[in-house]
Amino acid sequence: MTEVTIELCEKFPNEKLIGFYRGVHPLIIVKDRLLMKHICVIDYDHFTLRMITNHEQYKLYTNLFHADGDTFKLLKKALSPAFTTSKLKNMFPLIVKCAEKLQTLGDKIVERGGIVKSDELMSRFTIDFICSCGMGLDFGLFDEKSDHFFEFATSLFHLPTWKAIGIILQHYFTFLSYFTKLQFHSMKKVQIFVDLVKKVCETRNYKPSGRHDFIDLLLEVALNGKLKGESNEKKNPDGSPAPIEFDLSDPYNFAAQVFVFFTGGFETSATTTSFALHQLAMHPDIQRRVQNEIDEVLSKFDNKLCYDAVRRMTLLEMVFLEAMRMFPPGGVLVRVCTKKYTFPGTSTTIEPGVHILIPVAVMHMDETIFENPEKFHPERFSSGYKESTGDMYIPFGVGRRMCIGSSLGHMQSTAGLAAVLQRFNVELAPTATEHVKPDRNIFYIHKAAGGLPIKLVPRILKS
Repeated sequence: MTEVTIELCEKFPNEKLIGFYRGVHPLIIVKDRLLMKHICVIDYDHFTLRMITNHEQYKLYTNLFHADGDTFKLLKKALSPAFTTSKLKNMFPLIVKCAEKLQTLGDKIVERGGIVKSDELMSRFTIDFICSCGMGLDFGLFDEKSDHFFEFATSLFHLPTWKAIGIILQHYFTFLSYFTKLQFHSMKKVQIFVDLVKKVCETRNYKPSGRHDFIDLLLEVALNGKLKGESNEKKNPDGSPAPIEFDLSDPYNFAAQVFVFFTGGFETSATTTSFALHQLAMHPDIQRRVQNEIDEVLSKFDNKLCYDAVRRMTLLEMVFLEAMRMFPPGGVLVRVCTKKYTFPGTSTTIEPGVHILIPVAVMHMDETIFENPEKFHPERFSSGYKESTGDMYIPFGVGRRMCIGSSLGHMQSTAGLAAVLQRFNVELAPTATEHVKPDRNIFYIHKAAGGLPIKLVPRILKS
């Protein structure tokens, strides 16, 4: 989807709206800044759906990311307390433990030559942390001999070619789904995850355990009964909002929230940090400046990672933001029109069911917004960048549907990068290429085909 969007935007560079058909479905790419703001913020009530709406067929998709407007409203209110600043700060000791294990794994990699795929390295770190802070589990992901769960987790975004083609055809021609019934995640994988979450809940007797992790939050919410509220979409006969509810105690609904926390928490951060390491390997001068900053900041904290230390690493922060700009994990935001709508300032009117694409990857590489967009230039994110870029820097989405876990992803990503760069220099592996090609068998996430091989070299620190 990202590649198609980029191609069409390049073909029609001066158009605010670009319409096309994907099979029988009409889609519109929205390139204009003001129109994008209308869709995602001002006129949000006209675009409350994402592309997946058949939650009966797609198990685990009754989650915060894929939920329809009313369910999303209930879930966001219930789950937002998990991502407050105080909660994130309390999670940081878990990040430190995972970061220390990441450094130890790096030492082992160095002993055998130092070559490793940065995306695999950082996936082990992010999966380990998400499992720990989300479910209180340790799968030994830094022991490369224990790869069963690692392989399961990383396979969640990867499809064999035949299945990828089948799912694309289902999206093109909806009637095919009644015959093929292909799902992005196989029922076997779905059941593995549901059973895993069920086992964790059973060990806690379906009550909060005191760990204050994500499952504890869900158990606490579920104990209070069904989520209830007023609909934004449905009305009673008298015109008042219809009541809505969501049963979080349902095993699939419960597991669905853990699933999106898990997949969204590990893959996006792993992808961004791996691209960041790849870029730093290509720009050793920037890498040295980042390492000098890390050394200087950590010297004030007994050379140990902590929440306050990472918050002071401003250049590292800029590197992370720049990696997110150049390689946004999701290259396109998708919305579905739910009410007849006329785009402001135009004569274009669309009917319910039309899919709207916000081309994040295109916006992030627009030279009218970001000077020399092809250049890796972290300092573009120094103070004041928000005033110059406005709403066009949106790696975590925008509006009410903006990722509520963005701060958590930000925190674990910068800490992981700091851990690697504190201990190692990063160089391009002999097999690495500077120009990254997307992996066509990976859905939703913008990943590099063949991975991003780098070489870890121990740093010689001045005493």
